[in-house]
Amino acid sequence: MSDIDRRPVSEEQPRRAACQHCRTQIQWIDCPTGGWWAHDDHPADDHDAEAA
Repeated sequence: MSDIDRRPVSEEQPRRAACQHCRTQIQWIDCPTGGWWAHDDHPADDHDAEAA
């Protein structure tokens, strides 16, 4: 299964999860070429959001 197949798909409301590193809320930012997970409040240690 490719990463594209594992991407959350939601057009009506954002997909939310907890960050694997800091357990704070993150959401999926969708775009036509893919997407990414982003923190609601960016952490001070600048780690990337990764869904748990």
